[in-house]
Amino acid sequence: MNILITGNEGFIGKHLYNLLSKDHTVIGYDIIDLYCHDITKKINVSREIDLIINLAAISRINQCELNPALAYKTNCVGLVNVFEFAKTQNANVIHFSTSCCNGNIYNNHYSMSKHLSEEICRQYDKNGIKTIIIRPANVYGDGHKNTLMSNIEEHIIKQTELKISKVDSIRDYVNVDDVCGITKYISENFDKVYNHSRLIDIGTGQGTKISEIINMYGITDFSYITNDYNEMVYSVSRLDSLREINSKIPQPRLQEYINSFKLRVK
Repeated sequence: MNILITGNEGFIGKHLYNLLSKDHTVIGYDIIDLYCHDITKKINVSREIDLIINLAAISRINQCELNPALAYKTNCVGLVNVFEFAKTQNANVIHFSTSCCNGNIYNNHYSMSKHLSEEICRQYDKNGIKTIIIRPANVYGDGHKNTLMSNIEEHIIKQTELKISKVDSIRDYVNVDDVCGITKYISENFDKVYNHSRLIDIGTGQGTKISEIINMYGITDFSYITNDYNEMVYSVSRLDSLREINSKIPQPRLQEYINSFKLRVK
């Protein structure tokens, strides 16, 4: 199978590219690669494509708040370009959305832009492009950046300043290897899994307080901050969709991951 991954230079994209490349021909398409592939412009790939996995997005909430025009251009207009290219290839599409869409989509520009991206998926699906939408929980693992856990790890290694907000917030944390493994399963069983822009949550179904993660890392030297981005205070994945497609359910392994990190930096 020939697979195009947009956003292949991102955290999940790199892991997914490496995994799928073992069994398929995978083409990367990212704005930071050698050719500056930008999904906000017309997409052009010389090879015939069977499946497109769209990971390209402005995914940091603060970045979306500071530059909403770029957020909607990338997360919505860029996705339209992905679908228009898919039409020329008769390709199926897997679109990565966000677990933020399980809550109040009016919280911030990021949530709204991703909600609108899901609506774009549904419209193109009605028009004949088979589409599956994935909503991953908070993804962590080797190579993660600009997340709570990566910021804590950078603080431990480099003694950088650490600021944390909403320590009582509850999130579902899922390892990147689990996300990629399930995405591979969906890719290889697309016709069996597909059901008219089917929505699939990928998470453990268990929530962890931010304060618990702080305790797992064993840090105390950080400061509390408040932000105006209206981030969700509770987000835990629903597992019904994974069970419906007979997928493996990711197991919580936060403590295992953090213990491994602490051993590496001793």
